[in-house]
Amino acid sequence: MGVALRKVVTTAEGLMSFKSWFCAGIALACGSLPAHASDLTDPAFLPAARQFTGATTFGYGTDSGNVEDAQGFPQYSFDSHTEVLTQSLDYGITQRLSVWGGLSQAWTTAHYDYAGGARTTERFVRWDVGVTYRVLDEARDPFNLDVSASIPGALSLALSREFQDFTIRASAGVYSGGGGRSRFDLVRGMDVDVGVYRGYDAALQGQLRLTPRLSINVAAQYVSSNLNGVQASADGNAFTIHYPDQVNLGVALNYHLIPNRLALRLGGSYQMLGARHDAYPDPSFDLLTAHRIRRAAGLGLIYSF
Repeated sequence: MGVALRKVVTTAEGLMSFKSWFCAGIALACGSLPAHASDLTDPAFLPAARQFTGATTFGYGTDSGNVEDAQGFPQYSFDSHTEVLTQSLDYGITQRLSVWGGLSQAWTTAHYDYAGGARTTERFVRWDVGVTYRVLDEARDPFNLDVSASIPGALSLALSREFQDFTIRASAGVYSGGGGRSRFDLVRGMDVDVGVYRGYDAALQGQLRLTPRLSINVAAQYVSSNLNGVQASADGNAFTIHYPDQVNLGVALNYHLIPNRLALRLGGSYQMLGARHDAYPDPSFDLLTAHRIRRAAGLGLIYSF
């Protein structure tokens, strides 16, 4: 997985939007910069008017965890691996306004060590559409200021500034999702109906340009837990999920195969999730998940046409 994109959007438990940290999303965000206006890999790149850009990526990630009851006794453990295929397209309507859309497909195979050694394979499909408007442009102002909104619900602000050999970008926003939709829950190993959840995020990205063709991108991101307990149900039993906070670290190596047209990216990520608590009306049924680590790597092509 590579560096975070223009907007960090999460679903419950850190399953991010296509334009973000979703396992192997390794295309970058956009911005119009005076010296590197054609650099598709720059964290502040924005498509020019009537310009199409896209990214096709594939990634592989692992996850594991231990689940305990309210008294701290082990219940079961799980481990999983996920393959993710993503495709996105951006289009510049004007020099300051762009729209984008993306589709992600993930295949997760998980193993649970309770009786029978249950193993399950699930397919997950997610789409996103969004718009970005550049309020301030570094060509005339001290820095770039972008406002982005996307569906499913997310809104963010981003400041970026380019220097001679590097670019820095800081962003923050809010997200919302859920709403009674049923989805496979990796921790529970079953489909869970999840209510509305809300939270916020903040990220810092940077790029160091080593040569005209070669650059390195890095990113750090914090994603809050849901601000209130998320109402959920599984097998007819209602409970409240307190999702964990999440910290994501990413690095990506970019190489321009065709300058200003085609770039190859190799990326990796390290994700740290806090403790999760599933709370029942009867506390004796509560489930606790310890701190978890996720690792992912991905390969992608970023292009313009």
